[in-house]
Amino acid sequence: MAVTVISSPGSLLPGVASSGPRRTRSTPRGLRLAGLLLVALIGACTGASTVAVIARQEATTRSLATTSPGVIDSQMAFTALSDADTAAAGSLLAQGRLPALRQQYLDDIARASTALTDVGELAGSKATVTAQLRTLTVDLPFYTGIIEVARGNSQRGLPVSAAYLGEANNLMRTQLLPAADRLYVAEEASLSTDQHSAGVGRLVLLSALILATLVVSLVVTQVWLRMRFRRTLNPGLLVGTAVVVVAAVWAAVALMAQGRALDQAASRGTAPLSAYTQARILALEARSDDELALATRDSVSSYQQDYAVVSGKLATVLRGQPDSQAVQLMGALARTHAAIRAFDAANDLPAAAAVVSDESRGNAPVYGQLDSRLAADVAGAQGQFNTSTGTARSDLAGLAWGLPVLGLLAAAGVLLGLRPRLREYR
Repeated sequence: MAVTVISSPGSLLPGVASSGPRRTRSTPRGLRLAGLLLVALIGACTGASTVAVIARQEATTRSLATTSPGVIDSQMAFTALSDADTAAAGSLLAQGRLPALRQQYLDDIARASTALTDVGELAGSKATVTAQLRTLTVDLPFYTGIIEVARGNSQRGLPVSAAYLGEANNLMRTQLLPAADRLYVAEEASLSTDQHSAGVGRLVLLSALILATLVVSLVVTQVWLRMRFRRTLNPGLLVGTAVVVVAAVWAAVALMAQGRALDQAASRGTAPLSAYTQARILALEARSDDELALATRDSVSSYQQDYAVVSGKLATVLRGQPDSQAVQLMGALARTHAAIRAFDAANDLPAAAAVVSDESRGNAPVYGQLDSRLAADVAGAQGQFNTSTGTARSDLAGLAWGLPVLGLLAAAGVLLGLRPRLREYR
């Protein structure tokens, strides 16, 4: 008896029901789903990466173009005010014999006013800045007015000029310099915020996670296509994968280079700048203490007490900055102070005034040298910050537009790679 085996259309083996129709329906759906998933992942990765790059680049640019100049201007205002107070005391102490000190005082006041105006223009409406600027702009005219009264009395030989000088110095130390210090701290905090934003890694981490998912998805899709269609390579998907890898390597190298440049900007620029600024202010305050002690004929003991505290702080700050040439002057500063005290104890006020004003032929102009070297250190730290931050900004150049272009190329490669497979089911 003959047995007839009926094979259904499309079956591979006699007597076995074919899954062809179901496969025919599921494969195009899988191809479309794979294409949609890959394109979505490419878009998400490109978008997150581009946003991260733009945010870091904007923060880097802002720190270089706005907050860093704000820090420098606020530092300039502080040191100019402190130097003006020192020059005013020295000028009155010399009783007009040193006109250069009078001109230095006027230049310092003009420089401080210009710096405060620049800070206001850069800061805009920031509350932490406007409050301090208001204090400074209100109290500075009062200070200069008191100095002029003291100068007038000094020219007439009236001893009351020392009292006015003390009142002006008190206004400077209790109102103007604290407000300038708060202004500097606010600008420095803004710079730190921008530097942190320039190196923030949350969006970068998200981009990396999406990238890892994308790469795995590309590999899985190509393995699936090879198994389903018996083809070893898919040129479109290979091109898409290669473009993704190129974009990832480019972004990784650029972001790591930017991170290193930002670290250098902080370690060689921002940190030394803060230390040198503090040292310069302390040096000016120490000089002012010596001058005011002479002007008041030691009737105010707090000046010499403050000198001891300030000189100790100055030595500590400079010991933390061994690269500064100002460190070498600390011994000479101590000898200068001792000479001033010796002349004062001997009632030789002109000789003591000459030493503190750097006009004594027998003593090195320590205060002037110290200020000049610290000013050079400040300028050097600022230059290092600008160089490193500029490098960090240039490290990201091109990524903001390059990543979207590469994303489009990768998406095009994926779609072109899947298109021929979809055509086989039409």
